[in-house]
Amino acid sequence: MTASIVVTIAVVAITVLVLALSLLKIALMLRRTLKSLRAVNKSLKAIPSKADPVAPILEALNTDLGNARKLLEDLLRRKQQAGPRQPQPQDPGGSLRAD
Repeated sequence: MTASIVVTIAVVAITVLVLALSLLKIALMLRRTLKSLRAVNKSLKAIPSKADPVAPILEALNTDLGNARKLLEDLLRRKQQAGPRQPQPQDPGGSLRAD
């Protein structure tokens, strides 16, 4: 065999080896990606079961807020019926007196 044939075979062998290693690296990356996607898929499937309907909670909040509003409106109505408060006489000398 001539030297050019040997060099050509060596270059082809090196090229095939580099391509094989590249494909192996790609296969490993795809395997890691598949593993990550499976984990994400499991998480996505778990979301609906963990997300309870919020309607009962909102109804309870609305009931409590309605009760609080009624109490505040009743307090305001009683204050308005009582009339304006008369200001208390102020001590012009201050609150501290020496008797």
